[in-house]
Amino acid sequence: MRKAARLSVLLKRAENYQRPVFPLQGGDVIAAGIPAGKRVGEILKSLEDFWVERNFVPEREAMLERLKAAVAGEV
Repeated sequence: MRKAARLSVLLKRAENYQRPVFPLQGGDVIAAGIPAGKRVGEILKSLEDFWVERNFVPEREAMLERLKAAVAGEV
């Protein structure tokens, strides 16, 4: 494939790219029993890292299960 054609394909992909949105928010962590504060952010960061490492695949329901396990101290 010619460089220009390949660049055109890559540019088209970049134009259509939609950034993945992390499926949980602080309210989810609070609803799981963690009081508002620094710990909410720490748990969200840990869960988001897990989600990113898995190429943004776990959907909201799976991440809520992971949240429950984190709150219970299982992960």
